[in-house]
Amino acid sequence: MNPTATREAPDRERASPPTPPAWAALSQRWPAIFNINAPRPLKIGIHKDLLQAGLAPQDFKRALAHYCHTRRYRQTLVEGATRIDLDGRPARMVTREQAIADLAPDAGRPRGGARQAPRAPRPPPQPMTLSEAQCVKGRLELTLKFSELPKAIPGERDFTFGVDCEGTLIQVSVRPRLWSRLLQAAREYPQWVATVTGKMGPPTARGFVLLEQRSAGNRNGLYCSRTSSTNARPSSGR
Repeated sequence: MNPTATREAPDRERASPPTPPAWAALSQRWPAIFNINAPRPLKIGIHKDLLQAGLAPQDFKRALAHYCHTRRYRQTLVEGATRIDLDGRPARMVTREQAIADLAPDAGRPRGGARQAPRAPRPPPQPMTLSEAQCVKGRLELTLKFSELPKAIPGERDFTFGVDCEGTLIQVSVRPRLWSRLLQAAREYPQWVATVTGKMGPPTARGFVLLEQRSAGNRNGLYCSRTSSTNARPSSGR
């Protein structure tokens, strides 16, 4: 087993190995060699020495792999560092190639082993026929975000504009007071985001109309933000 063979690169050091009985077989018998708080580079092929010492593979395999995966151990694998055997004697040095390989993105695969093929992307869900028993009641709520001031069509009670969401055109109508807040945000804020919520209404040629949602305890609204925000309610779509 190559002690620099794998690298899972956890962000935080694990305080204790995942298999305490197996780790005890190493740390108690060789406390100076397997010291998780002060690790030193291990001899290449030290697993063979462990077998000769009378340990079965199941007694040390996972614990040794965990030890060699820790961040503290990998930080010792610098060019020129001395490796040690089970007796603490020098067993060659870490080469430049080994140090670079431990830092490589694919250091998690065994040295000399086959490179893992990239994982295939998850296929998109396919349409299915669901029975009534497989369905529950719900409510569809939509949230639109945009950061450009649209050229709205003024009406008697509202201003109407469209939001193009990846090819789907959603018709939105807001009351004059809310339109004024959009104008204010575009005028005063170098960067701003407006959020409009509602529910799906009648279909149009390229999308649908966003309708006002009137649900108890949940006021639908338009939200303009930079460092401050205002909340309000849009009018029903026309």
